[in-house]
Amino acid sequence: MGLIGKARTMAAKFFGEVSRKIGRPQSKTWMRARYDAAQTNDQNKRHWSNADDTSPNSANLPGVRQTLRRRSRYEAANNGFCKGLLRTLRNDVIGIGPRLQLSLPATWIDPDFQTKMATPENAAHEVERRFKKWLKAAGIAQVLRIMQESSDRDGEVFGVFVTNPKIQDRVHLTLRAVEADQCTTPTFTGLDPLAVDGIRFDEFGNSVEFHFLKYHPRDPYPRGYADFDRVDGRYVVHWYDPDRPGQRRGIPALTASLPLYATLRRYGSAVLAAAETAANHAAVLTTDQPPPEGTPPDDDLPENFDRIPLPQNGGVTLPYGWSLTQMDAKQPTTTFPQHQATVLTETGAPVCAPRNVSTKSSAEYNYSSARLDHLPYRRSIEITRDRSGDEILDRLFLAWLQEALLIEGHLPDGLPPVCEWEWVWQWQGFESIDPVKDATAIDIGLKNGTLTLAEVLANRGIDWEEHLAQKAREQDKLNEYGLSAVMIAATGTAMPAGDGEDGANNSSASQAAASGGVQATALNGAQFDSLLGLADRLAAGTFNADSAKALVKMGFPLISDKLILRFVDGLVSAPKPPATEGATSAATQTA
Repeated sequence: MGLIGKARTMAAKFFGEVSRKIGRPQSKTWMRARYDAAQTNDQNKRHWSNADDTSPNSANLPGVRQTLRRRSRYEAANNGFCKGLLRTLRNDVIGIGPRLQLSLPATWIDPDFQTKMATPENAAHEVERRFKKWLKAAGIAQVLRIMQESSDRDGEVFGVFVTNPKIQDRVHLTLRAVEADQCTTPTFTGLDPLAVDGIRFDEFGNSVEFHFLKYHPRDPYPRGYADFDRVDGRYVVHWYDPDRPGQRRGIPALTASLPLYATLRRYGSAVLAAAETAANHAAVLTTDQPPPEGTPPDDDLPENFDRIPLPQNGGVTLPYGWSLTQMDAKQPTTTFPQHQATVLTETGAPVCAPRNVSTKSSAEYNYSSARLDHLPYRRSIEITRDRSGDEILDRLFLAWLQEALLIEGHLPDGLPPVCEWEWVWQWQGFESIDPVKDATAIDIGLKNGTLTLAEVLANRGIDWEEHLAQKAREQDKLNEYGLSAVMIAATGTAMPAGDGEDGANNSSASQAAASGGVQATALNGAQFDSLLGLADRLAAGTFNADSAKALVKMGFPLISDKLILRFVDGLVSAPKPPATEGATSAATQTA
């Protein structure tokens, strides 16, 4: 027995004795647990030959990131599917840009004098308006779209807070996008544990300093490529999506898809070449007969691979023993579209893109499959938007606010401290795949209280307060012109409830008849009798005029306020006949 066997025996006796002493059953066999994926054999050793255990930063060394960036840019510039996927992602994530929705407290405590202060009315709306104007003037939406596409294609991108005096706004702050190639340290040695190429960190992992080359290293004219600027980390946004803890630099989101794109392009080129070869050869002359005996070498016989012109729509005769056959085109095969769609679907998987986004075709979709496929895609977009709000937009807003507060009269006076402010970022909503089903679900949710109007409108990128304010303005305008919003919704036609001295409008009646709205809006017999009963009570003085107006408005919402006013005031101001017992009894019965 060898040393290993003796050691195992001694260990078994020792642990068995310990188990007996503590009351545990003695294990009589050695259990060896293992994973199939951890085994290396002749079938899988080549597949796993490139697997390593490098750290996240050593795996993404400058040379590795540079190679991945070059190949990703090349594929995006030469592959329509890859470019289309990147452009769709940036448009879906950023869209027309974010929108600030600010909430300020009604009252707050002055930190200096400890007195209770009131926030000016509409102060939040004024700050939102100023910030929106600056976003447009500085072109922030376009910068964000460029940064999003660069991050997916190159792996990372940087945004630097700079001052641009040419901006048509009182705040000259802007965000300048910088490519990953320029964030590098020419003197980087790798010996500093708190630094990677282009970035220095503190002991807590916060970026404190960035190094940017003054010029792009691949500019076509000579520059000082070793010259770089040191920028404080407070003024730099590093936009990338890390995969591992401690990862300091990013790699392209489509890294796993690059070999697939290359394979698909090669396969497509080979299929096209095979189809062109078959199409370029109309027919082939073949024979199994040897040349006739005694034929002189210079006789007029066809040479190998010689071309013979064939007349269009004409017949030909062939020598004895010769045959004419057409090329059998094998490409493209019937499975080529399925293969292409399958590969393109896999290329979009790293960015959670559904099949129709990767293939740019929804031919195989129905409503249900489209909705299911887009659920994880939209969830991914929501996560990316949330990250951009935390890492880019919040910092950008605070930097803008810091400068705007220094400009006299630019923002309302009496604003509470910034620590009391609350805000969210609203993004462009997604178009409904099935509008009827979505509208029904929203209606049910609003009625049973599981949804709020703010949630519904936020999903569409609409500010609920502005929405309600707009509805109020529309209602005021409808009332001004004597129109009814309910009537418009029911008939699709803006129908005046009455104008002129007699409250009638023949043209509006013609419009109602043409749109089929007369039947829907005319009073029936019971309603007419109710109005007559109310008129009798008003005439008899047994009913208050204001109460009558409110009652008519509740019972007949399609009647305009102007007409109700004339109806009630006319009865109140009319001369009253002497009251008799019979008249009072008749009025009571009518009511």
